[in-house]
Amino acid sequence: RKGYCLCPFHQDKNPSLKIYPNGKGFYCFTCGTGGDQITFAAKYRGISNVDAAKELAAAFHVPVTEPVSYREKR
Repeated sequence: RKGYCLCPFHQDKNPSLKIYPNGKGFYCFTCGTGGDQITFAAKYRGISNVDAAKELAAAFHVPVTEPVSYREKR
């Protein structure tokens, strides 16, 4: 309904979670939870942002390279 839905982070009876277009994130006007897609996945699954980013990358087949140290680059 115009970008609003029920918030999964609290007991919500009326749509209060706004999902912004073009990947600009989300914000709940009742509980104040907000952020980007990675933050949403992390909070929803109860995991860290790093783990959520890795899961999203795997789900959407986005290659992720781990940073290497200066010594390994040499």
